[in-house]
Amino acid sequence: MAAKIIENVTKNVEFVEGDPLRLHLILTSLLSVVAKEDSSVEVTGLVVEAINNVMNFDDKILRSNLSETARFVRALEQQITAFQKKVGNFSNILSNLGILAVKTHLTTVDHNLTFGYIGQADKGFVEGAFIRKNNIAIFGEYKLDDDEKRILASVSVSADVFGLPTEAYKNSTTVPVSFIIYRNAKLFVPYKPAQHVEKELDKTDSVIETELIASHVVSLQIEEKYHSYTLSRKPSVFATFFTNLHPKTANPDDKVESQHCVAWDYVDETGNGFWSKDGCDTLLDDRNKRLTVCSFRRLTNFGVLIRVRKGYYKYSVTLYFITLIGSIISAVCLLLCLVTFLSLKKLRSKQPTHIHINLCTSLLGFYLAFLFSLLAVSNLVLCSILSATIHFFCLATLFWMSVEAMNMYCTFVRMKQSGIRFFLPIACLFAYGCSAVTTILVAIFDKGNDYKSVQYCFLQPGMALYFGFLAEVAFSFLFNAIICVVVVRKVLCRPLMVSRTTENARRKEIITRLRHCVTFWFVFGLSWVFGFLAAADSKTEIFLYLFCICIAVQGLVMFLMLCVCNPEFRDVFLKLYPRRSASATINLTDLSHSHKPGHNVKT
Repeated sequence: MAAKIIENVTKNVEFVEGDPLRLHLILTSLLSVVAKEDSSVEVTGLVVEAINNVMNFDDKILRSNLSETARFVRALEQQITAFQKKVGNFSNILSNLGILAVKTHLTTVDHNLTFGYIGQADKGFVEGAFIRKNNIAIFGEYKLDDDEKRILASVSVSADVFGLPTEAYKNSTTVPVSFIIYRNAKLFVPYKPAQHVEKELDKTDSVIETELIASHVVSLQIEEKYHSYTLSRKPSVFATFFTNLHPKTANPDDKVESQHCVAWDYVDETGNGFWSKDGCDTLLDDRNKRLTVCSFRRLTNFGVLIRVRKGYYKYSVTLYFITLIGSIISAVCLLLCLVTFLSLKKLRSKQPTHIHINLCTSLLGFYLAFLFSLLAVSNLVLCSILSATIHFFCLATLFWMSVEAMNMYCTFVRMKQSGIRFFLPIACLFAYGCSAVTTILVAIFDKGNDYKSVQYCFLQPGMALYFGFLAEVAFSFLFNAIICVVVVRKVLCRPLMVSRTTENARRKEIITRLRHCVTFWFVFGLSWVFGFLAAADSKTEIFLYLFCICIAVQGLVMFLMLCVCNPEFRDVFLKLYPRRSASATINLTDLSHSHKPGHNVKT
């Protein structure tokens, strides 16, 4: 018997792997057996066992026959369909796949018909674990009893999929339903990506993007004549997966970029297939519990596809410590700035100092929220709160930069040294008010989902990030740049309009203001230029390093420029220690007198 010969040949893994062409011969022979539509239990069992053996082959052998692997899946489905035309049920649970082909009386299905792979409650899902006979079950309802084991994979079909109302089937009508579960996705090698499969960005690039199936693959088949129009109009098929993210991404250099519910599509003319997100929705994605719930509007093979960036974290550890250490140093420096401004009356009485105090406060709030967020990634609620806090203080820092630029414009261009009336209250309302409104709008419109992540605590890529943060960054950068150019031009071209004091005072004022202009340009402008370049060109790591370094040392730069290099700060600092300087002078004078000739020194 041909089916028996094929089953025996596939048991000899070393023989088949010795020549990849043998896999093609096995497939051709298997398709010939399936084409005969022999619906006997014996032939069906041999076909199932042969395909189960094929799944033991090395991945390289299967991937080298890209056009062959999906046809094994098609052959299995065709054989099960042929069997369903006869009376009786079929069940075969093997190490790599499990099959239940049953004739279901619809009168026994009130709401859903569920096929589930049940795991031990005290044991997690292990990659490569074999399918076990006592772990496959069919349930009349989608919701399992509390005493049942953990569902590692299940697929549930709603009763309204079967076309007519349940009352029409009360006599003796049955529907053939087939459930298949695959241990892994070895046979589901797509001929084209759902997004980017094994996409190498560049030969010199250290990051490779790969798509993997991180769950069992579950199949549901019902003859087309039993389908209802509701299947394509609304989700009527639901699947639950216990995803296997950890072994798939065991390499510390890898990062899970995204996760999607997907369905397998065939290309009829070739027999090949690919994973598609069409008609698939993710109802629940709890990566902490590794649980994913999906809904579908069609019947096929289902799984959970993850997108992995290999090599992503090769340099992330270095970036992490650069950012962490730099943020701690900057936070300490900002505290010193605030202590300096608040303790020195001469400095805190000036309007620019009030702006600097608010600027340092906003930037300090950003650093503190960021440092706490590193410990809150695993807690989605706390991470969301810290994400919103980081968002608020980032925007506040941005707007206070613009306030400083506006103050410089009023001082040097409009020549109003006293500033606009109620300038500081208006500035506070603008900076903190706009930041709060933007943060609240982002949280309300997307119900806080933009602040939720399992990888970091900040806005997720999307409209909220683009219009709720990056647009403000771009606007502030352009505004500050324009003001800076106007002020510099005014100062250099018309120096007499800058100050009406002496030449030295005018020179000091020019230098101080220009230093502030350059400082704020560096603190915010240059940092985010590198940030945009890093996002636009992921191949060039230098932009990412420059962005992290510039962001991390902002507080240090502000302390050096606003305090250490500030002549007023040095003058006030020297006046605080006159006694110490005078005492040192007296001691040196006495010491010199004591060594004059004829001077007696008491011992």
